[in-house]
Amino acid sequence: MGLKRVGMSLFGFGLLFGSVVAVVFGLFEGSTDVGCPPGVEPLYSLERVALVPVQTLGGTPLSDLVRPRIVVNDGCNALEVSVLAQWAALFVLLGVVVGAIGLLRSRS
Repeated sequence: MGLKRVGMSLFGFGLLFGSVVAVVFGLFEGSTDVGCPPGVEPLYSLERVALVPVQTLGGTPLSDLVRPRIVVNDGCNALEVSVLAQWAALFVLLGVVVGAIGLLRSRS
């Protein structure tokens, strides 16, 4: 299978996986519950991107495993993006990159 097809498959899987995750689990894991004052328009911004250690059942962090923590702010609340949604976005991005490499290889 060529790189174009692999890229298209990864892209399609990422979109499908992301859609299912958004419908079943939602895009955000948690948020603050601060109400916005009336008339305030939400202004979304990326607040923080960090790598945090994965916690084990005993509460001790695994030093080798980390997961990204992406927090988005809408002007009133901080929203943490779901890990599954991050994986879906990674598959979409990987599909675009692999497909573009396949496209460039076929043209040369």
